[in-house]
Amino acid sequence: MQSMSGAEVYQSQRSVWEGLIGREPASWGRERAQYISLLQAGQAEDFFALVSDSLPVFSSLFVLEERFLVFSPDLSLTDLAMRRFCCLLPQLGSYSDVLHAFWTEGAFDRLVARVFGGITELIPEERDVVLACSMRRRAVPAGRFTMGALDKDAEAGGLEKPVHSVTLSKGVSIGVYACTQALYEKVTGKNPSRFKGAMRPVERVSWCDAILFCNKLSEQEGLTPAYDIPPALEEACRKQRNFFDNTVSDISKGVVWKRDANGYRLPTEAEWEYCARAEEKTLYAGNDDPKEVAWYDLNCSDQTHPVAQKQGNAIGLYDMSGNVWEWVFDSPFRTYEGAETNPVHVDRTHRHRVYRGGSWTDYARLGRVSYRLKNSASSRGPSLGFRLVRSS
Repeated sequence: MQSMSGAEVYQSQRSVWEGLIGREPASWGRERAQYISLLQAGQAEDFFALVSDSLPVFSSLFVLEERFLVFSPDLSLTDLAMRRFCCLLPQLGSYSDVLHAFWTEGAFDRLVARVFGGITELIPEERDVVLACSMRRRAVPAGRFTMGALDKDAEAGGLEKPVHSVTLSKGVSIGVYACTQALYEKVTGKNPSRFKGAMRPVERVSWCDAILFCNKLSEQEGLTPAYDIPPALEEACRKQRNFFDNTVSDISKGVVWKRDANGYRLPTEAEWEYCARAEEKTLYAGNDDPKEVAWYDLNCSDQTHPVAQKQGNAIGLYDMSGNVWEWVFDSPFRTYEGAETNPVHVDRTHRHRVYRGGSWTDYARLGRVSYRLKNSASSRGPSLGFRLVRSS
């Protein structure tokens, strides 16, 4: 069972349910109704205690969206009942190995993101659930890929060409989701975002803010921080009042990446594109149609959205196109030429840094995997976020 994903375990249980309900529709229907009433009453403990002996019926209460489980449309649950259900998800191991597999494989993450997407005040149990989902990571092995615009990409500009081979000699562990507001607030004690919600991506964070966050999270987890940071940077960021601050950007030129450190960091531009591309030949991260994978100006209702509500890419990373831009480590812009190994571009005379992926404020085409953009390292806008990686 441990080798199966949450979605695969669910499918096997669903098959059992579909086979049994035809033979015993009355008894199984009554049992299903009993489970629904427990959920509606917010009695999640009793629900999980019963369902551990009737997992096929449990599966009938959910539908599968990609690898995620969300409640069946016929369930009428209050917000409070859903919050109570989510609170018990980390405890599923005490009820059933199968239920535990659902949780540890992230099968409930989309549901959690929907339930807490617009909520800012969390009780401790809710915060634990949200943070566990926020910290999901995907191991991406070393490899070689073709960086730059696809041949079929009619929107590609000069910065995305020429296509060239890039080898990454080390793998990374990358966040399945962009850094959420709950995670950012847990580490820093503040939430600068314009559009508040625990499971929405944090925004209004500069490259400098992201770098400081990475080191703080590393220190909290007992890891070696990935960056040497000028002592003046944190105080300068704290005092920053405008959208950008040249003094802050100038100080940021002194940031140095310690490549042997095991702490959290921003991906390089090449690592970001490698993970977003995921060996697919799609214009956007997971699809040629931006509507399937991205929140952008024409479908976002003028706001960010909770993570994981769109289709992911081939390796199960979400929102790498759209929702918020994601800062990378590089200065602008490394010139694309021939084959390269572990490319990273740092220009210590430059105040700007690169971000990738597009956002809710932009045309869909800016969310193409190969598109590159820059801004001041101190820029803080409601479309600027980031995603964490660690070196493997």
